[in-house]
Order: sequence, then structure tokens, then C-alpha cells
Amino acid sequence: MRVEVFDDRKSVLHFILGFIPFFRPAIFIGFLAYELVELASKKEKVKYFLGDLLEYSLGFTFGSLLFDVFW
Repeated sequence: MRVEVFDDRKSVLHFILGFIPFFRPAIFIGFLAYELVELASKKEKVKYFLGDLLEYSLGFTFGSLLFDVFW
């Protein structure tokens, strides 16, 4: 299975949402719940679900690096 990353406009939003949990941890729970509901309702294939989680994780990782360097 090939997972596509940054394949649509929502991808940038997933990346940006990765930064926010440093200030509002509940955002992660909301994001994960939304993605799981979307997957369970069969609106989304598993490879797109994994891609969305990867985009979010990349944003979180990038945000944590910036946070460590500048704060």
C-alpha cells in the first residue's frame, strides 16, 4: 500500500493542526476522533487515513523542534 502525503488542500491543515497541541492538547483528541469517524463511515480509505495521521505527525514533530529551538 502506498500512502500519499500532502495530496490535497486539507493536508496543509493537518500539518498546521500538528503545531497546536503544545498549547491546546484537546485538539489532538478532536483530530483523532474526526479521523476515526471518517474512516469508520467508509468515506475514506485506510491509506488516506494513514496519510492524514502522518501529515499531523510531521506537523507535531516540526512544531516540537521549533518549540525546543526557540523557547
